[in-house]
Amino acid sequence: MATEALKWQEYFSVGHPALDAEHRSMVDAINAICECEHARGDESDLRLRCETLRTLSSSHFEHEERVLGEIRSFAQTEPEFPVSMKSMSEAMFIEHLRDHQHAIDALRLLLLRSGDRGLPICDDLTRWFVEHAIKYDAQLKAVLRGIQDDWPVLFRKIS
Repeated sequence: MATEALKWQEYFSVGHPALDAEHRSMVDAINAICECEHARGDESDLRLRCETLRTLSSSHFEHEERVLGEIRSFAQTEPEFPVSMKSMSEAMFIEHLRDHQHAIDALRLLLLRSGDRGLPICDDLTRWFVEHAIKYDAQLKAVLRGIQDDWPVLFRKIS
């Protein structure tokens, strides 16, 4: 079992205020689950905390997908949008969507494992969040930075 809470790291940030707030809420939810687990808290409380994380995560992924969709649409219709950004945003969009489905499935299995067998999931949830942040949200951060610098009108639209 983890002995320390998942601390917010700057690399979890993608530079989009609403998405970053959602990331922070997910970190808080994971920490709430870990706290309950470590305190050997009430099983119904743990289930409620797990459901909160599941709901936050689903909502966050849907929001992130809408943002990606806006970027994708803009990239396809804006003639001056750099070809390199078009290619990067398209590839990122497809891969990111695929990972969201994988992440939701993995989260569902982790939460089921905890609920059905009472197995600790704190370390697995932490790893689940960090892996997505490092692999996929880092790509999103790079695209968002480029858009913020070069296409501020689009950035304001998606923020």
